[in-house]
Amino acid sequence: AAAAARALGGTVSFRAMSPDDAARRLREEAKKRGFELAPAAADLMVEESGSEWGVLRAELEKLALYVRGKPAATAEDAAACLGWRRKVNVWDFPRAIQKRDTAAALTLLKGLLEEGEDAYSLLPKVRGALNAQLKAKRLLRAGVPQDQAFFKLGLKKGWDSAFFDWTAKVKEPQLVRALRACLETEADLKSKSWLDGAVELETLVLKACGKV
Repeated sequence: AAAAARALGGTVSFRAMSPDDAARRLREEAKKRGFELAPAAADLMVEESGSEWGVLRAELEKLALYVRGKPAATAEDAAACLGWRRKVNVWDFPRAIQKRDTAAALTLLKGLLEEGEDAYSLLPKVRGALNAQLKAKRLLRAGVPQDQAFFKLGLKKGWDSAFFDWTAKVKEPQLVRALRACLETEADLKSKSWLDGAVELETLVLKACGKV
């Protein structure tokens, strides 16, 4: 249909899939390829690769080859196929910050750094976690129902079920200060080559969790 429209001189625009829609489509396409894709596996693929279908389709094709002959693909299969053999789940890190679980956030940070992540790859996750909570507060204050805000923020059922409970416990000024600290940390790391990225991130985590 898209090709026909273009041939007639028209334009075609596509609405980006939500994470839930992308995961659902992955499971449907997996069935067409002869195997069941576990919901947790689909969620992991979307979290790791995003919701752009061209990318997800390529990952699904790789997974189909990886599990050939098996009736189902698990989250472990998806992780192995994605090359994500980690002891630490990178997505647990921003959620620990949203929960204000300082000990867990610092432990996860240490593990991720040991597994090869660096300050430049982890700092956006801190900023994203805080920004999501700030947006959530402003959406709710504007009268947006919580279920609609959940969708607008791109949150995931199961993974983020306690997101609004965590967000309710932190005040907006604290989020604004923490986001400002993210910008300052990023600027410092770029302009002061002598700084230790791990130490700067530890300090940022403490600020984000309201401990500094």
